[in-house]
Amino acid sequence: MTGYAAGLLWSQLWLAEALGAPVQARMGPILFMLLTVNAYLLGWRLLMRAWFTGSVYGWRQGLLSIPRLVIGNLVAILASLRALSLHLSGQDRKWDKTRHIFPAELAR
Repeated sequence: MTGYAAGLLWSQLWLAEALGAPVQARMGPILFMLLTVNAYLLGWRLLMRAWFTGSVYGWRQGLLSIPRLVIGNLVAILASLRALSLHLSGQDRKWDKTRHIFPAELAR
């Protein structure tokens, strides 16, 4: 979650600087190296995810696996925030079971 927030804030700083605002979005060489390595590793992960998904389900689903990564992260963030709020509120901690309706059950 902090990675998404940091990416949003840095992009706003770079955009403001590009538009002529008197801000300087500068970072030290160690942070720059760390972010560069992290970006390459993220790119590799996205490439492998798209490649393997595409090899099983076709190239369209391979490309769609990239935005699904962001959606999956959003779902995980919201689930963790809900779990944290339940824990801090002192409510009962119970398993939220999802109801499923399978197509075979609809035919009966």
